[in-house]
Amino acid sequence: MKNLTKVISLLLCAVMLFALAACNKNDTPTDNKPDKTAYNLVQDGVSEYKIVLSATATANELFAANELANFLNLATGAELEIVTDEEYSSSDAIISIGNTRQAQAANAVSGQNLATSSFVLKTVGNSLYVTADKNGDGEACLYGVYQILQDAVNFRVYAADEIGYDTNSDTIPLYNYDKVYKPTFDQRELGYASIANDETYKKRMRLVWHDTDVRWTLHGHTQASHFVNPDFSDTLHPEHEGMTYGQAHPDWFDGGQLCWSAGAEMERVAAQKLIWYIENYPQGEYIMLGQMDNTDYCSCDRCKAKMAELGINPAGMQILLLNNVIKIAEQWRAENRPEQDVKYVTFAYNGTLQPPVKKDGNGNLVAINDQVKPHDKLYIYFTPIETDFAVDLSNQRNLSVMEALNGWNALASGRIMVYIYDINFHNYFINFNNFGTVEGMYRDYLDNGVYYMYSQGPIDTCVPCFQEMRVFVESQLMWDIGQGYDNLVNEFMQAYYRDAAPAVRKFYELIRNRYARYYAVDDTSLGGGIYDSIGDSDIWTENFVNALGDALDDALSAVEKYKTTDNELYAKLHDRIMKEYLSVIFLKLSYYQASYGSAEIAAMKADFKYYTTYFQITNYAENDSLEGLFD
Repeated sequence: MKNLTKVISLLLCAVMLFALAACNKNDTPTDNKPDKTAYNLVQDGVSEYKIVLSATATANELFAANELANFLNLATGAELEIVTDEEYSSSDAIISIGNTRQAQAANAVSGQNLATSSFVLKTVGNSLYVTADKNGDGEACLYGVYQILQDAVNFRVYAADEIGYDTNSDTIPLYNYDKVYKPTFDQRELGYASIANDETYKKRMRLVWHDTDVRWTLHGHTQASHFVNPDFSDTLHPEHEGMTYGQAHPDWFDGGQLCWSAGAEMERVAAQKLIWYIENYPQGEYIMLGQMDNTDYCSCDRCKAKMAELGINPAGMQILLLNNVIKIAEQWRAENRPEQDVKYVTFAYNGTLQPPVKKDGNGNLVAINDQVKPHDKLYIYFTPIETDFAVDLSNQRNLSVMEALNGWNALASGRIMVYIYDINFHNYFINFNNFGTVEGMYRDYLDNGVYYMYSQGPIDTCVPCFQEMRVFVESQLMWDIGQGYDNLVNEFMQAYYRDAAPAVRKFYELIRNRYARYYAVDDTSLGGGIYDSIGDSDIWTENFVNALGDALDDALSAVEKYKTTDNELYAKLHDRIMKEYLSVIFLKLSYYQASYGSAEIAAMKADFKYYTTYFQITNYAENDSLEGLFD
């Protein structure tokens, strides 16, 4: 659809302001649209429709209304007024968002118990209703608006500064909707700095971020930090005045972790703190009781004896403790906060990855005993840090991960959340080789009942290595896995790099093929682990690094023509290519400075400093600053 699309360059404002630039993009998925009605939302660039919100609309619903009005205006020129159901009572020619009076009168509010991200689109007469769980915060209604925009004008968010929509028609039909929409994974997170630090970008990618999501009261490694911290004052016993838990009860801690067999007194301390969080965070849905971030677990004689007695593993010990703590907290909640639905979450991670299961007489996986069946309100955050992301979960290298997943699914079906990784934490300037496995892993997790998917990238800095493409492709797959990884890559390349797309695609394919060859021929032991040594000069030989540079030089040449005809577009495309070029410069400066003269080295260092600053890239590895790297 050449010359039919514009792109928004986003400006951060109290509401939203937009600057436009020309864009070409591939056809986005437009199948499965409902039939058209006899009505038009927009006719010849004019709309008689009003967008109606409840007088008590949430922030997400208000944002959704503004998104709908703004993008329909940009695509067609039509202006749609936003009103509340108190000031506007008509049900004629409206787009109702949320639990409005009009939606209730039209019986458009779903009676189903909808999941967090599910929404209903329903056409009644000449009006359209967007509804979701009435107890939600309007997040799903926002997703419903994005579905309307996708159907109406092929709305597609590629990056924070690249949004596509059609401008080929000033007439937009009203479709005959009557459907519940459910994403592949009900809740979706990508741990990238670019997402965590940009609320609008996050919403448009239909993602959440636990640090800013009110549903997450606590997230992460909290057992010995937030619940029973060895440095907290012991308030249980007057005789311990001035003492910490670590001083008064040293047997409660071992190896940086809690002792999971410490007993009823420690369980009461943890439960009282858990109750405090429930009481003080009434919007909280998730409270994490996660083990600490190390590979140890308590190995005291008491724990060893308990494991031997019950025939269980460390994960079983953790469940024993948490079941008791949750039982106390749930008794309080049922009496004092019966309306508050709390999900208690713990890690299956490092020493607790393997579940406490066995096979019964029929070969089915079951709990080793009833004591290690997770409480009905205990959710498992499956975090297989040892995964080889270069191969599928079905590969022999990931056999233990797949077996653990199957076991946890047998113990906590429907309560499995997943935490995986999207970066090599030792090499932010070298592409992590999970391009070919993301979709397959998502499918395997989906088949095991996973509903919450979190993939952690570099949260401490922005990075090169196709950051924007990864966010687009992976967020789209989390929403609708049927779109296909390679199809989404092609779509992104064309929209984001325009004329340079073929050359950038060549750069991308060179990297993928290099990994494939190296794994198959040179070093089959090198895998896609998040701490694997992928930065060796044996992999990135000088000739190969030069070939990568040649591909990006071709990309730069492809956009050179815009330098005189559209300098703004030229600068945008040139900078995007240079962001990926940082990987090449990094490798040349790391290994091959001897091949260049002093002037060439100085020029590379200048480009590296300029573009890392421009793109807010501060680290070259996890917690390792770029400062002074090539001085």
